[in-house]
Amino acid sequence: MGTLETLLAFEEIRQLKARYSHTIDQKEWDAYGHVFTEDAVMEMGTVRAEGRSEIVKFVHGALADVTTSHFAVNPVLELTSDTTAKGTWSATYVQEGDKLTGWGFYHETYRKEDGRWLIASTYLVTTMFKGTDIPTEALVED
Repeated sequence: MGTLETLLAFEEIRQLKARYSHTIDQKEWDAYGHVFTEDAVMEMGTVRAEGRSEIVKFVHGALADVTTSHFAVNPVLELTSDTTAKGTWSATYVQEGDKLTGWGFYHETYRKEDGRWLIASTYLVTTMFKGTDIPTEALVED
């Protein structure tokens, strides 16, 4: 893959991650599901959801009635083939003001299907929490 194709792939993956954050915060659950491959895997702490529908079910159940703001910035992206990539993003997420704020990293893999980049796996490692409602299931154990 040439330089231009690589840069285009990276921009498409950045747009994909932006849609991930926007659709969570706007509670657009159908659109949120469409950022994932059908067989995607999500892990955070002790929680693991396998498959697009299970991911949407889990995140919808956890966040449907909560005001959130998700940020994923400073990506380090690498193409591993013409149709696969991996990336690490700095993450910040806030729920209802100062009720809960978390910082950490998304470690992800991507797959290009039918001309579109999709998230194949996402693993959120939270390195720090601030707030009153700390979700112990989201903590990473040593």
